[in-house]
Amino acid sequence: MADDRFSQLTNNRYSQERSCGIAQTECQSLRIFIEEKVGLASCNELDSASSCLGHESLCPIPDQTITTCKLIKVHAVTQSSPSTILSFTENVSQTSHVSRVIDLDQQSYNEPEASRVLQDVHISARLMEDFLELAKDNTEKDLETCGVLGAFLEKGTFYVTTLIIPKQESTSNSCQAVNEEEIFAIQNDRSLFPVGWIHTHPSQSCFMSSIDLHTQYSYQVMVPEAFAIVVAPTDNSRSYGIFRVSDPSGMSVLKECQEKGSQFHSHKEPVSGSPIYEHCTHVYKNSNLRFEIFDLR
Repeated sequence: MADDRFSQLTNNRYSQERSCGIAQTECQSLRIFIEEKVGLASCNELDSASSCLGHESLCPIPDQTITTCKLIKVHAVTQSSPSTILSFTENVSQTSHVSRVIDLDQQSYNEPEASRVLQDVHISARLMEDFLELAKDNTEKDLETCGVLGAFLEKGTFYVTTLIIPKQESTSNSCQAVNEEEIFAIQNDRSLFPVGWIHTHPSQSCFMSSIDLHTQYSYQVMVPEAFAIVVAPTDNSRSYGIFRVSDPSGMSVLKECQEKGSQFHSHKEPVSGSPIYEHCTHVYKNSNLRFEIFDLR
């Protein structure tokens, strides 16, 4: 399903976070192993008859490495969209439709930089609609909502099959995921690439803020095909956009930027004259693609 790039990603990203996860389907919880010392350690699976509800325990780890096993209650899949039966990708039929996600009137002035060939990414045609429905309560309160997108790679194409909505802290112009180890556990358990993220601008226009750009930069460094979806329900000109940082121009600017905190700030223009971010041309809406939704809030 995944190639060597996923192994590199898991080794780099998950070891930096010092956590790994194993799904415990018997209790619909995810067991997260948070290492307290440098290095990886394994933990024997619990007997299926054992209870795994709402308490912390310690697992014996060899070589004197202490690992805390913390049970994190995760809602089971709350939705499989657009069908209750999850089948990821189906055989292409005459009724299926795949379309590139880009506005023709924008393509003339926002040609993407051709620094490398990106592999195609397919998302469900219902992804934005279903996410906006889940974000409805926050949107009515003028609060942002964010989610993380996971995909598997097959025959040179990424298929986004998982939307994770983490616990989060939101304002009218910001959204910060918390308990990120829950996100990593789901991605790790399903061998998913972190190919992007999605968030709302409940009362703003559809654009990428300076903070959005730094978030996108962190995704794009890991997976060059990564993208950001901005959903702006009150923007009458464009209700959503799918963006990426221009590469190499925008990526160079963000790499050198010293303002990487949570405060909004301006960025210098790329030396090449290219925009710092651009509309994606490698992302396609697929009417035949199914996906899971994990709402961890």
